[in-house]
Amino acid sequence: MKIIITAILIIIGTIGFTKTVDAQKKNKAKVTKELDGPVFQFEHGSVYDFKEMAKGPIVTHVFEFTNTGNMPLFIHNIISRSRCITAVWQDTEPITPGMKGHIRVTLNTNEVDGAFYKEIYIISNALSPNGEEQQYTLFLQGTVRKI
Repeated sequence: MKIIITAILIIIGTIGFTKTVDAQKKNKAKVTKELDGPVFQFEHGSVYDFKEMAKGPIVTHVFEFTNTGNMPLFIHNIISRSRCITAVWQDTEPITPGMKGHIRVTLNTNEVDGAFYKEIYIISNALSPNGEEQQYTLFLQGTVRKI
C-alpha cells in the first residue's frame, strides 16, 4: 500500500513540475517577444498634469522619450479625439535604438471648462505596454478655471 501511495505522489509531483517548467518557458518567450522591437520609454511618464490654469491661453507640454527597444521606431500618426489638443512630432525619420525623440502637445484652454482628462494616441511600430497593439496612449489632465 505504501508503494502505491508513494508512486501516486511521485506521478503527481512530476506532473506539477512539468506544468511549472512549461509555464516558465511560456513566460520567458513572452518577455523575449516584448523586448523584440522598438519600445517607447517616456522620461517623465505618459501622464502630464497641467494642474490648475486660467481659461484663455494655449499651453504646451513636451513628452520626451527614448527608443529602448532593439529596432528603429516609426511614428505614423498621433490622434486626439478632442479638438482642443494638437500634437506634433519632430519628423518622419526613424528613431533608432537608444535615440531620443519628443512629442509636443498643445492645449487650447478656451475650449475646455473645469477638470479634464484627455487621451492622445500614438500610432507607431512600437510595442505597446500590453505587447499586442501598435498604439501607445499619452494622457493630459488638469483644471481650467473661468476668468
